[in-house]
Amino acid sequence: MFRGFIGALTAFGIVSLASTAWSVYPAWTLYKSCEYLLDVALLAAILVTIRSARAYKHFVNWTWVLYGLLLLSVWLGVVVWPQQELYPVGFKIGLLGVRLTGVVPDVSSNDVGTFGAILALVSLCRLLPIAGRSSERIWYTLLFTASTATMILSQTRSAMAGFLFGVFLMLLFSKRLGLSAFLSFVVGPLLLLTSLGGLVWAFLKRGETAQVLGTLSSRTIWWSYALQKFLERPLTGFGAYAAGRFAVLATHGLTVTSTLHSDYLEIIVGTGIWGLIPALAALLGTWWFLVRYLQRSSEATLERQLAYEAVAVLGLLTFRSIFMTMLTWHPPLDFLVILGTAEFLRRREIRETSHPVQAPDESSADAATVCS
Repeated sequence: MFRGFIGALTAFGIVSLASTAWSVYPAWTLYKSCEYLLDVALLAAILVTIRSARAYKHFVNWTWVLYGLLLLSVWLGVVVWPQQELYPVGFKIGLLGVRLTGVVPDVSSNDVGTFGAILALVSLCRLLPIAGRSSERIWYTLLFTASTATMILSQTRSAMAGFLFGVFLMLLFSKRLGLSAFLSFVVGPLLLLTSLGGLVWAFLKRGETAQVLGTLSSRTIWWSYALQKFLERPLTGFGAYAAGRFAVLATHGLTVTSTLHSDYLEIIVGTGIWGLIPALAALLGTWWFLVRYLQRSSEATLERQLAYEAVAVLGLLTFRSIFMTMLTWHPPLDFLVILGTAEFLRRREIRETSHPVQAPDESSADAATVCS
């Protein structure tokens, strides 16, 4: 729990826990900090238990299955509560008119879009693996179609942008230059220079005025309040998890919104720079290791496929973390499973360097094994 990238997250959790002493709402800070540390401790225990890449892939798959089941509950809710699920604010929204959300369990449109984008990226990575061919093309095609439709119907713009960033990373590391050129020089201009561009822009506006769009749906207003508050206590903050809600938003009469809709603003106003340092160390360290891992090898191994999928999803999560609390609020299962991938591969490299003996099932796999 105190090693590698998990160690950096643990340090962030400890700083958050320490901020209970001066928090504007100590009980809230204590509870949320312990909750997050428990998540990190569970991941640490899993990594101690799992020894093979195949076993870790099963763990990753089960995580995505949980998100899939959650989205399935959202779609079942459309049948039971169509009005509440498709018109969460009571009237039509934007070009589509509907905005998919969850009622039981309560899943916001932002989360619906994020989970749909994650599953769409994972299925696309397995349809277009880093090497070889997919062995389950029908299943992953269906999953990609359903996940993409879910993402679009949620009308979550930052999830869609994060998805496109993830696709860019996927094409970059799999070296699919032909597909990249087609998307850049055919699809891109087609969207920009034809009437389709107007439709896309109308969809992305989501019925909002230019003024609302300019504030990123009021986010920049909240962030300006948070920065003013941060300057009052740049070293300590006002208490992890409590500062954004109770020291910033509530003091300006914003009692409905529970977060500042940005991991980084939440961190600095809650814990000051001392919380930001380990949080960024965990995120940037994960990025550095996964990119380096993909660049060093060209073999079609299961480990490399895991890193390939992880980079694509990490691109989405990193982009989304600018506009939502994706990395540091319970339960960040998506981020933890990606950070866990980097930590698993890092520890595996250390073991192989110390004891260069490979188990039979851990050698390079054929394409069917890698992407199934």
